[in-house]
Amino acid sequence: MGRWLLGLILLLSGCLDCFDDGELEAAFREGEGQAAQRNQAEYDRGYHDASLLTYADGERDGAVEGYASGYSAGYYGPYGYSSGHALGYGDGKLDGNYDPNACYAGSVDGYADGDFDGYSLGWSEGYGDGYSDGYADGTLDGASTCEYALSRQTADDAQLCRQRGYEHSLDRTAFERGYHAGKRGNPEYLAGYAAQYDAARAEGNSRGENDGYEDGYADGYNSGYIDGYDAVHYECYVHAYAKGFGDGHELGWYDGLGVGYDDGYMEGFHDAINGC
Repeated sequence: MGRWLLGLILLLSGCLDCFDDGELEAAFREGEGQAAQRNQAEYDRGYHDASLLTYADGERDGAVEGYASGYSAGYYGPYGYSSGHALGYGDGKLDGNYDPNACYAGSVDGYADGDFDGYSLGWSEGYGDGYSDGYADGTLDGASTCEYALSRQTADDAQLCRQRGYEHSLDRTAFERGYHAGKRGNPEYLAGYAAQYDAARAEGNSRGENDGYEDGYADGYNSGYIDGYDAVHYECYVHAYAKGFGDGHELGWYDGLGVGYDDGYMEGFHDAINGC
């Protein structure tokens, strides 16, 4: 993290400048130094703990990690999930295409949506036409009736900068890094690890392929079925929508025409009276 970015963060978090080339910056650097000591201590602790691992510990970890690695490789490999998904998708799409409910549902949905949209548009158009006519008639009839803040530096500021320096430099992965380095430097552990890893990985790979294929087939089948169903549904939907739109538009126009005329007439009549 650059100095300029740290300065911006500190500015936005309380206008406290821990880079004043004075007491506050010294406190910040002190915090950094404390964190560096903590990092090294944690790294050393991790390395020491790993140096105590035995051959049996290596066998255990090799079996677990080998199986996990093989399982993942098999599950996501070419004969696992992707293979099952491709086959499942094809089977699902075929079944979806032949679902007897797809066309019926598409027709029902299409007609209902078309009727609603057509009625809405027709009503609006009819209302506009009726309003114009009604307003004109109403006007005639109506006319015929006429006759940020700054803070000072304190000891608390120094402590805050010290804490910021500490947090900035603290490595929360130091123990893990040391532990892994210690494993790599422990020949007894590595021998046990190697004795189990390959066999466990092969077993995991086989199981991963089987599970991946089954999961992929199930997911692919569902996706394919939906796509196949939707294709038929859409085709029938489109035809029914047009029919529903026409029927709805005609009815909506007549309904809107009557309401629009009444509203227009009253508006025109009142405007004419007010203008007398």
